[in-house]
Amino acid sequence: MFTIPAESVRQATSTALAVLETYPWPLRSLRVLTTADFDRLTDAMALPPLVSVQEAADGLGMTRQGVLKAIKGKVLPATRVGGTWVLQRSVVEGARAHRGV
Repeated sequence: MFTIPAESVRQATSTALAVLETYPWPLRSLRVLTTADFDRLTDAMALPPLVSVQEAADGLGMTRQGVLKAIKGKVLPATRVGGTWVLQRSVVEGARAHRGV
């Protein structure tokens, strides 16, 4: 994702296409939005509260390795962000209630 200053959506589209033509990879999609539309879209995409593996371990009374094992065994659902696992706080709270911690 990148931002191109432009006077119009048409100008932004033309500039984006010109920039993307310099890339060695084929263009798969292009979405051009005004700043206001982009802000509305991203504001609507609120992320749920997330916790780290260590925070989950602390909340569940487990070790960090135990949480990682539960993630890999699909006992605890988690998402990898870059090289880091994150869990939804609600999942950890539910697991905590289930475990009686």
